[in-house]
Amino acid sequence: MKRTVTAAALGLILLSSSPTSLVPSLNSPVEIKAIPPTFITLDQIPECIPTAPFPQVNPLPYFIDAHHIQFSCSVYDKDNVAWTMLIFYEMWAEEFGDPEESLKCALGKMTIVWGKDLKTVNNVYDMDGNFLETATVAGLMQNDTTVWVWAESEYISSTSFVHELTHIALHHTCGDADADHEGEKFPCWEEKHSMFVDRVNLILNDEYGL
Repeated sequence: MKRTVTAAALGLILLSSSPTSLVPSLNSPVEIKAIPPTFITLDQIPECIPTAPFPQVNPLPYFIDAHHIQFSCSVYDKDNVAWTMLIFYEMWAEEFGDPEESLKCALGKMTIVWGKDLKTVNNVYDMDGNFLETATVAGLMQNDTTVWVWAESEYISSTSFVHELTHIALHHTCGDADADHEGEKFPCWEEKHSMFVDRVNLILNDEYGL
């Protein structure tokens, strides 16, 4: 899938089973993946500093006023987070639309809080719309531009990040973040949105190794 972005990006990398093998055997398939881009900006964007205290609030590239709060520099690289948001937005706009660019504006002001551990919270809903007085969760939409996400894996696609971005998107394009998901108490979230989350995560993992 070819995507055009306003930021400069690196090209493709070919991954073979041997670093000295330039021409793979016909019997040895080579996995080809696009690598996420390195965003090149006019202003230098500060990097996470491993020797500085945590948590650290660090800006994201491309999304002008967006930033993420890291408990470790490995969670997650700023370019990978921004690329995830960009892929999400392009796919959302193509499938569901963003006619007033309210979602685009919200993403430009996002705060992502990466968490070390799961959270136990009250008064939430599962994916089927069942009300739970207490539950352990891997992600939360905290307000219309802020999400908390448990960094459960080295892969962003294995976290609830895209799921929480979908709540943000629904808030700004449908009028309600829809806390009960596919339940009937709140409008907006439908089965097609659950399928969209799975599809975005599959692309992030399969095409970009995120």
